[in-house]
Amino acid sequence: MDTYKSMTELVRNEKDWMIETQDRNSKSLITAIHGGGIECGTSELALLVAELSNANYFTFKGLKPKNNRTLHVTSTNYDNPNLLYWNQFMNVTIAVHGYSSNQANSYIGGLDERLISLITHNLKVSGFNVEAAPDRIAGREINNITNKNAYGMGVQIEISTQQRKEFFSRNDFSKKNRENTHNWTEDMYYYANAICAALNDRKWVET
Repeated sequence: MDTYKSMTELVRNEKDWMIETQDRNSKSLITAIHGGGIECGTSELALLVAELSNANYFTFKGLKPKNNRTLHVTSTNYDNPNLLYWNQFMNVTIAVHGYSSNQANSYIGGLDERLISLITHNLKVSGFNVEAAPDRIAGREINNITNKNAYGMGVQIEISTQQRKEFFSRNDFSKKNRENTHNWTEDMYYYANAICAALNDRKWVET
């Protein structure tokens, strides 16, 4: 259960957060709306994917010393006005999320079936465990902010705690460790490149 029913309510009551964006004048957007200390490692992976694919980037980072979970607002209630406005012009939207598990695994959901298939295939070929997302985190609701782009369909990638830890040296995804890019592991780059390759294939299919 979220503490706040919307981002509007959250920003009225909290101060330990920040938003980072990078506008590359792209039609693709990579997001981590539960970034920073909320779902650790999602901001960093989304940033890397955006940089490697020349896509736009949005993240909301929790900056509390602890209990960042209170800054989690579920995707169907995520009413950040700037992200809603920006996303409506995007052809492709990929949201990076995290879920709790000590097994290295990822769930791929959303409504963009073609891109889901491409990402799933590429991640499996790269050696990552990937499954179709269970209903509770499938990202298939039309009011999920990821699906509010120009085509009404996006991709939601849910990455387990263990898999996110493996993106950083010593399996340490503490704030200090993950914000130093020298601590980003080969696994993180392999994972990001698999997504980027899928993005490139998706664009080619569209043309």
